[in-house]
Amino acid sequence: VTADPRNLEHVLKTKFSVYPKGPSFRENVGDLLSDGLFSADDETWRRQRKAASIEFHSAKFRRLTTESSAELVHARLLSPLGVDPGCLIPELPNIPFSKALEDATEMTALRFVTPTWVWKTMKCLDLGSEKKLKKLIKDVDEFAKKVIETRKKELSVSLRQGSDLLTVFMASKDEEGKPFSDQFLRDICVNFILADRDTLAVALSWFFWLLVGKNPRVEEKIVAEISGIVKEREEIKNGELIFKAEALR
Repeated sequence: VTADPRNLEHVLKTKFSVYPKGPSFRENVGDLLSDGLFSADDETWRRQRKAASIEFHSAKFRRLTTESSAELVHARLLSPLGVDPGCLIPELPNIPFSKALEDATEMTALRFVTPTWVWKTMKCLDLGSEKKLKKLIKDVDEFAKKVIETRKKELSVSLRQGSDLLTVFMASKDEEGKPFSDQFLRDICVNFILADRDTLAVALSWFFWLLVGKNPRVEEKIVAEISGIVKEREEIKNGELIFKAEALR
């Protein structure tokens, strides 16, 4: 385990192809993540990464980013899939899908500290944590399926495309010029939700523990900078969101 930025860059960027996830990792997370970016290797990973990369650099995605940023900052935080799960409602209610995904991630992680033959036997016999994981994945799949079906119906009756990542992929084609399958869209849903939520949570936890918790002067500077930006902010008119050069940098 390493926390050195240079090592992380080496593993995750510079020599990424030299560090495949491997069959054992894919076997452990396959039930939840299927063939998504987080679990894929080799050609499967390259195909998905290429599809995502093309969309991320398109004019449509840049427009999506602008529209989503305005909604994000000045209205409420919405899911990149265009569906509001309700996690930020003031009453902070229990959200079934969010809870199912969180628990499924935890149950999947448990496989890494459990002998393979043990969790496979439990899965075969539908016992313990594997029985729970099966139910949780079913809940996650049902949510993803509902989102995909709803979005398809919306797109079939409306000429205006929604400003969300799922809609972008639905309107795109694979390398053979065919629409992406529902399974591919399901994998996009689950993997990008995890990418959006878990990686951000880890990064923020690290940030507050390392920078703020151990460096009070850094905290003071950050608070002062945020306060200064808020004071300078002007009321947005006509839905236009203009970023200053400092903010973009």
